[in-house]
Amino acid sequence: TTKNGMAASRRGQAMAWAVARRWRGCSASLRSVGTDCTEKRGAQANKEEEDDAGWTMGEVCNASNALSMARLAASPVIAMMLVHGQTQWALAGAAAAGASDWLDGWIAKRWKQQSVLGSYLDPIADKALVGCVAAALCYKGTLSPWIFQATIARDALLVTAAFAHRGRTVGYRWPGWREFFRTKPGSTASTAPAPYVKPIMSSKINTALQILLIMGCMTHEMWEVPEMADLHKFEYAVGVTTLLSLANYARAYRKGKILVKGW
Repeated sequence: TTKNGMAASRRGQAMAWAVARRWRGCSASLRSVGTDCTEKRGAQANKEEEDDAGWTMGEVCNASNALSMARLAASPVIAMMLVHGQTQWALAGAAAAGASDWLDGWIAKRWKQQSVLGSYLDPIADKALVGCVAAALCYKGTLSPWIFQATIARDALLVTAAFAHRGRTVGYRWPGWREFFRTKPGSTASTAPAPYVKPIMSSKINTALQILLIMGCMTHEMWEVPEMADLHKFEYAVGVTTLLSLANYARAYRKGKILVKGW
């Protein structure tokens, strides 16, 4: 009996040691799997961080882009002021917005904040300002409808052409928001980044004249200066520069001088 008990005890110890070894092996395997998963998640996170498609905090949230975004947000507010008869406040807002158009470009060059995103954001803000305020002035009868229609038609053509060009670069397929609006190369990029938009002088002159025209319409509403006849003459000057800028954009695009690599 004693021998049988000792043998059973030894068998129990052997089984216990076998179970313990197997448990340690399973624990090591689980730790290995967990480490591999953690490393894979870390590598994926680093890869995604490196490939931010150009939408980093520094690219988006800088002083130059902040001014453009502020001008974009202020455009409908200025228009509503005009519609509700708050012309003095609207004039002050339009003057500040016009000054910001020059200031954001100066800051971008001075502080080296030029970016692909900024090259699109700045003209979009300008078009929003001129379009919203011109619509309000047409509604009030101070601005001739034809100049508003010519401005909107030109801007619509330019925006459509920009999207058409981007569609061609991505193979006329929808790659997703991230890839379509990509502004710089990345390790996971499936498309080429959007190009940098190089402004042309005739467009800058046209934008300046448009802002002067809408401000002149507002001063006419308040003080009848300048006279309506002078405003109508100035509208023709704005119309001519609007057509010239469109023609110059088309010529610059054909020569490859307006859309350049910005990365």
